[in-house]
This record gives sequence, C-alpha cells and structure tokens, in this order.
Amino acid sequence: MNTDDKELPELRENRYFIETDKDDYVVGMFVAICASELEEYQSRALREISEENYCAVGPDSLFINGSIVQGAPRQTVIDVETKGAILAAKIRKANEMIQMLQGAIDLKMATQSETEALPEWMKYRVLLSRINPESWADVSTPQAPENVA
Repeated sequence: MNTDDKELPELRENRYFIETDKDDYVVGMFVAICASELEEYQSRALREISEENYCAVGPDSLFINGSIVQGAPRQTVIDVETKGAILAAKIRKANEMIQMLQGAIDLKMATQSETEALPEWMKYRVLLSRINPESWADVSTPQAPENVA
C-alpha cells in the first residue's frame, strides 16, 4: 500500500468505471476499491456506471444513453507495417518448407506426399511475393498448403 492510500480511507463499496472510444465502444473497465483509485479514475474522466452495467459488459459492448448494449462486431484494423511483418513471416515459412522438401527430393528420401507438396509450396510463395502490403485486404489469403506428414 502506498502512502496515498494510507491518507485516503478505503471506500465503503466498490465504484465501477469504464473507458469508451470515440464510437462509444467499451475499451477499458476499472473498479475503484480505495479513495486514491476513485480520484484517479475521476481525474481521467472515466465514466462511472452501476455494478449491473459493469457486469453486463462483454465483447463489442457499447455505452449508449447510460446503458450497456451489444454493438456490432468490430473489425480489427491491421496497419501496413503489421501486414508487412505477417507477409514476411509467411514467406519465411514457405522458404523453410521449400528448402526442407527440396532437400528430401534431392537426396531421394522424399515421400510421395513430400514430392507432391513441393510445387504447392512454391506456388504459395509466388502468390505471397505478388502481394503489396499496402493493398492487402485479407491477411488470411492465400492459404498455405497442408503440412506434409
């Protein structure tokens, strides 16, 4: 307990707060259990709500006219830098698979499924190499080939 808490008495009951974004989606939840927390949350202009509303908060909740309501599912926005990192990781994985499969084929140790998988991984790598992260809308495409057993 810090010195501020010693000077400020404990609250008689918990006080509940939420933080919302510009679209009124709940993005943070807080419970003040001591006077210093109460002061902090009030100074941050968090919205105080009832315990009932606090317990009603779930994924994609909105705070509208003093009540918690279910909002539409939010789409995660992925910035270009993150898309570039995702793309680089997928290309790295494709390169690793191609190298492993090619090694097995070169050493005449490849199974039938490994031999069939090599061109699929190579095609996947080509598709990835053609993607511009700035215009890549769906980071789940293209789909990687099935893992080789």
